[in-house]
Amino acid sequence: MSARQVLIGFEPSESQDVIGYKLSLFESGAWDDAVSADPAVVPEPDFTVDLTIFGDKPNMVFDEDRKAFMVELNQFPAVGELDGTYHVMINAVDDAGNESEGTMEGYVELDFLAPSAPPRVFVVRL
Repeated sequence: MSARQVLIGFEPSESQDVIGYKLSLFESGAWDDAVSADPAVVPEPDFTVDLTIFGDKPNMVFDEDRKAFMVELNQFPAVGELDGTYHVMINAVDDAGNESEGTMEGYVELDFLAPSAPPRVFVVRL
């Protein structure tokens, strides 16, 4: 799997009234700094998106065993601007718009940005 094909998987909430989820990515260094300063404060995410399997444009699917949802990150254009290590958080959202606490497990390495061009080119004549 290339860095451009990043999949995030998560098990569904056990609550019956969940209608969607929110996926957030937090740059690892900024997250670590914020949490070490005040563990009760969740910093602003670098990327967030609402996830659904309903409607005209579902953006997540069940895995083959229907035990987990799968989200392909490269479907979201804003992810293409990210580069580095990011913590992943998933929140459940119910039909009243209430949002669960986030579940954060592990991190993802993203490398969507191209390297810089060589600074100069020269010709050597022999």
